[in-house]
Amino acid sequence: MREDGKISDLNFLIGPKLYEANWMDLQRAGHIASVQCAEILCEMTPAFYSSYLQAESVHHKTRLYIMNPVKFQCCQFLVNYHEKRGDKIIVYSDNLFALNVRE
Repeated sequence: MREDGKISDLNFLIGPKLYEANWMDLQRAGHIASVQCAEILCEMTPAFYSSYLQAESVHHKTRLYIMNPVKFQCCQFLVNYHEKRGDKIIVYSDNLFALNVRE
C-alpha cells in the first residue's frame, strides 16, 4: 500500500521484481532472523468507540481506529519489553498519519 497512490507506478519507480523468496525458507536456512508473529487486538477507549459509532464519514472512522490510544499504549509496552531484553525492534505501520503524530 502506498499513501501517495502510486502503487501502479511501482515497477516504473523501482523496477520489476527480479527474484522472490519465501521468508520461511530464508529463516530455516539461517539467512534471516527467526520471526515470531502475534496478533494483538486492542479495544477502543469508551470515548473513541462512542465517536467511532457516531462518525458519519469513513475517513473519520478510519482516523479514529488508527489513532486508538490503546494501540499506542500497547505498542509502547512491547517496545519497552523488547528493549529490556536487548532485542532489535522494527515497528511497521500501514498508515503514515499515525507515524507522523508528534507527542
